[in-house]
Amino acid sequence: MPAILLIDDRRIENEVLHEILAEAGHHVTCEAEPRSVTALVTSQSFDLVISDLSMSGQTGVEIVQNLHRFRPALPILVMTDSATIENAVVALREGAFDCLKKPFLKDEFLLAIDRVLRNSKLARENIGLREEILRDKEARS
Repeated sequence: MPAILLIDDRRIENEVLHEILAEAGHHVTCEAEPRSVTALVTSQSFDLVISDLSMSGQTGVEIVQNLHRFRPALPILVMTDSATIENAVVALREGAFDCLKKPFLKDEFLLAIDRVLRNSKLARENIGLREEILRDKEARS
């Protein structure tokens, strides 16, 4: 069961998205205070972070930048409305995996989650295979 951190300072959106993700079989942790995210990610293990870009206290772009420093391989999916599309481009440049434009459909949301998790799994497997090949080469040397 993938562990997902959902970051949005609007409680109602957190609740709705939490319900969708939980029904799809994901373990979800919601965080409404953007400034708490770095501590949360360094103390717990997550397979995916989903963050709104427009929040008070800290922007989604700042969250992407901070998380990339601590866990560069952690995939981040950002959500934005049309007013912050420029910030979405910046977030993607800073390392976010993908961006969903609000409002989105439930199926579109779940498909994006699946795509990010699948891609992340393939990347981890690729790294593992590279390390295995290197160990085999070193053992033969």
